[in-house]
Amino acid sequence: MSVSELAGQVAGADAVVFAAGAGPGSGVARKDTVDRAAAELLARAAVAAGVRRYVLISLMGLDRAADPGVDPVFAAYLVAKRAARGCRSGLSGWTGPFCGLVS
Repeated sequence: MSVSELAGQVAGADAVVFAAGAGPGSGVARKDTVDRAAAELLARAAVAAGVRRYVLISLMGLDRAADPGVDPVFAAYLVAKRAARGCRSGLSGWTGPFCGLVS
């Protein structure tokens, strides 16, 4: 889906919420395409449509991807979620509620 197509879908909304995720069983590439790229696509579409608020569901511990013992696929998830937080440009209201990371 393109930015303009998605912008047409969210036009008129007060806010958008990105709560999707690649899910268990998906690999490194899928973590990037969903947890980063799709979050960024929604943010760009929101800006294009004039939607002022963006909520990104994420988690704490995004800086732990390189910690010893972290599963490589989970590390990719953390990297993708951290990168997605950078998509705030152009949004006047941005919120990232974070769930706890269980150690």
